Amino acid sequence: MSVIGSAQPDVVRIKVYKPNINTNDEGHEVGSSKKFCIDPRLTTYQTLQCLIAQAFDIKSDFTIHAIHKCAKSGREQVTAIWSDWDLDASIQTVQPGSYLRLRYEITPREEGLDDWDFIGLNDFNANIRWFNVDSRSIIATVNQTAGKAASALNKAINWMYGGGNERHNSRPVNESDMKRFLDPEGRLIHINELRQAIFEGGVEPTYRKVVWRHLLNVFPPNMTGLERIDYLKCVEIKYRKLKNRWMDEQHQNEHTRVMMRTIEKDVSRTDRSFGFYADSDYGSVNVRSLFHILTTYCISHPNITYNQGMNDYASTILYVMREESLAYVCFCSLMKRIQVNFATDSVAIATKLHHLKILLRAIDPVYWNFLESCDAVNLYFTYRWLLLECKREFPFNDALRVLEVMWATLPVDNEPPQLSDICLITSPSDTVISDNLSNTASLQMQRRALSCPP
Repeated sequence: MSVIGSAQPDVVRIKVYKPNINTNDEGHEVGSSKKFCIDPRLTTYQTLQCLIAQAFDIKSDFTIHAIHKCAKSGREQVTAIWSDWDLDASIQTVQPGSYLRLRYEITPREEGLDDWDFIGLNDFNANIRWFNVDSRSIIATVNQTAGKAASALNKAINWMYGGGNERHNSRPVNESDMKRFLDPEGRLIHINELRQAIFEGGVEPTYRKVVWRHLLNVFPPNMTGLERIDYLKCVEIKYRKLKNRWMDEQHQNEHTRVMMRTIEKDVSRTDRSFGFYADSDYGSVNVRSLFHILTTYCISHPNITYNQGMNDYASTILYVMREESLAYVCFCSLMKRIQVNFATDSVAIATKLHHLKILLRAIDPVYWNFLESCDAVNLYFTYRWLLLECKREFPFNDALRVLEVMWATLPVDNEPPQLSDICLITSPSDTVISDNLSNTASLQMQRRALSCPP
């Protein structure tokens, strides 16, 4: 297996056709075309949009379509590309030595929609830095911004409180706030009040590392602050053992190598426009850590198959925790709840889609009628929202706030997490670690009181 950051990336050749409105040709390849190459592991849908816009000097909204030949009929078909997943699917159809053929179409602005919020290329051109290498080559860097996404979120939250009244925003939970939810020894005794405070104001970014451990239900209940420190030490030991185990065996199991290559491909293009994972020595280290977390989890939980999307959750947690072992135990705790979303039978996602249909029909029948007129009542366009809890729908830092607010609304999990949840494969060392953890309770009365968690 190649090491992340050192392997030569695969290259996909792309040919983009410009639409010719004056042609009578019924073929799909119309107008002039331009060719360029992309790294499929790093190129996102938004990046592709920017490249095409720059190459053809497009100043308005446009859509991208992939042109491919049907294997059965031999006829050419056109498929719209709307997301990273659509782009990945189109890339998979490209034969070695062939081009991925694309065509863009200018989106006409409809009459009577003056009060709608159109987002075109000009809305984010200010956040793109272009570097002309020569007459045929460009390099682009894109800085995401909250902008209209944050405004839309605020409107949605205000709508829940009725009318157009602005909702008063509470300040984010910080260290001094956290002390109000703990007893003198550091036990979390006001979990519902903590969740309410997070729902109303979120969490101070510098204090997320502490609060998210409680929000994700990492610790068994009634642990003091010092007991949590001991627990995390046991977790770190456990994680190192699990990680070292698969590193020693990675060349002995073909199934493991295939899975590791899949994870490597995903993490190599996960949030790479965000500074924490950007192309640099620092970013490469974090990408490798993300790879280690996902690989350790999937090998240690053989009943759970790795799926795209797990990398998005792990990415946000690693950024907040900044340590592999802490991020790993938080990811394990989160996966206890969301692993059903990645099941092959898709029952969980189908249930969520059904619930969403019921809500839409009850809350906004006008919009539901519109969806019916568009034959879109299957709500498949919300699949990614439900699978990733809107993580990809907002800039990275805003997504952290959205996730913690949504997590705060969930019922408290009364089932105490166990150290065994970190790994479903047991070994003799697991018993030693568990015994060390249980001994912390007997030392409880001998320890000094804590006013805040670790």
